[in-house]
Formats: sequence, C-alpha cells, structure tokens
Amino acid sequence: MNDSYETETVEGGYKVHVLFDPEPMNPRTEYDNAATFVAWHGRRDLGDVNVPRGEYNSIEELIRATVPKGSFVQPVWAYEHGGITVSTSSVDNANPFSCPWDSGQVGFIYMSRDKVRETMCVPRNSPIAKLAEHAGEIMNAEIAEYANYLEGQVFGYVVESPEGDEIDSCWGFIGEPSYAMEEGKNMAKYEHEQFVAKCEKAERETLEQLARYAAIVG
Repeated sequence: MNDSYETETVEGGYKVHVLFDPEPMNPRTEYDNAATFVAWHGRRDLGDVNVPRGEYNSIEELIRATVPKGSFVQPVWAYEHGGITVSTSSVDNANPFSCPWDSGQVGFIYMSRDKVRETMCVPRNSPIAKLAEHAGEIMNAEIAEYANYLEGQVFGYVVESPEGDEIDSCWGFIGEPSYAMEEGKNMAKYEHEQFVAKCEKAERETLEQLARYAAIVG
C-alpha cells in the first residue's frame, strides 16, 4: 500500500500496514469520558460543552454557573497555527505553549468528587489530596487523547495475505502508531496459525484416506 505510514512483513509472508485513519471518531463525542470539557472557541466546536464568548463576565463566573461544587478543575489551553491542539498545564496552571500569540486558554475540564470515586473505585473517605491526584491523571489523559485526535494522530491497520488480499483491518488507534502495528501483527499471527492448522488438518485427513485405501486394496 503506497499510502501506508509503516509496513512490516511477518511470519508466513503476511504484511501489516499501518495507515492514518481517514475517518477518526471524536473521543469527546463517541467515547464515554469521566471528565467534562467546557470550551469557548469562537470558530471551532471543541470539547463537550461550548459556551458563546461574552455570555459570562469571567471564567470564575462560568465555573460557578456550570461546575458542581467541590469539583476538580483544570484550565485547557489551545495552540492554533493552521491546525489546532490542546493541552492541560504542566506547572501552576500556566500556558504550556511557548508562543503567546497563537495560544491561550480555550476552556477548562472538570471532574466531580463522586465521579472520581466511581471511576477509580475508591472509598468515600479517601483523602481529598488523593482524589485530586486521581482527577488530575484522568483529566490530563483525556485532554492528551483529544489532542492526538485534533492533530490527526489516529491510526488503523490492514493485514494482507501472502497473496496480497486484505484479510483484516481495524481503525481508531489514537496516539502512537505502534499500538496499531502491534494489534495488526497479533492478527497476522493468528491468521497464519489458523492457515497452518488448516493445512495440517487437510494433510492428516489425506494420509488417513490413503491409509484406508491401502488397507482395502491390500
């Protein structure tokens, strides 16, 4: 495949092609998420909840109006220069992007305490600091996944038989293409094992049939 991102030939002569997903699913609308991403981008439909610019006087007012009391909240920043990507902050909730002209806060992501407990299966008497740690990990992971989607880092694999026929494919691997390659290689291995088992069975049946014929004529 000429448009493959990466190709490997594995045991049995099967080829695994990794390609960019031509129709990736939006993880904020197609997947179940534990956190909620509120955005106010003027030209793009981002996140889970989109708030028109100017509807609230400040971010603090918006948070008070939309976020359940006691929730954990992190700002979400966007970098836009042709395309767009998003990120949470690495230090002190500050803008993680180096270019102040093409970046800025585009929203926030929040998670209630009950949702953290439900998602992480932790008891109600867990320390707030521990809940905050879990919430941070989840929110950072969800925004990182969404950033990969926005950047087009979504892949799929196609497995070809030694004859060049497509025998399996799967799409929607967000992030590293190595995930898609590994799954494709596992499927190619399975197909090869099934083919070998089928050939061995056919050979056994042929030998058994020949033995019966020999017994009859003998």
